[in-house]
Amino acid sequence: MLKSTTFLSGAIAEKATQQRAYYRLQYPSCARPSLLISGTRYLVSELSEQGLRLLKAHHSLDAVGVKVRGELSLHDNTELSLAGHVIRMEEKEVIVKLDAGPSFKNMLDEQRFMRSNYPEIT
Repeated sequence: MLKSTTFLSGAIAEKATQQRAYYRLQYPSCARPSLLISGTRYLVSELSEQGLRLLKAHHSLDAVGVKVRGELSLHDNTELSLAGHVIRMEEKEVIVKLDAGPSFKNMLDEQRFMRSNYPEIT
């Protein structure tokens, strides 16, 4: 993986390495943000400006196409209202396409948090 001494350059290098339209931030189990949907809190294992992966709970969000609306809690105590729909189900995760997701700034702040607190993971 490409590394850089500046934060922004590192984000761009990782984005290029991933070959994706939007950078995806993967969270270790000890640092996952949460999404509150209808009173149920789901842990987020991966986040981008256009989508996210939620760890499956034993109920709800059990079909492709299900609409999702909730409050995402980020590490800097930012609360974001998100809406989208389930596009894929996997054994342990639900993949959601967001209508409007976190901003580029939110993503940089989250990446900065991860690099500062979990350098061995990022």
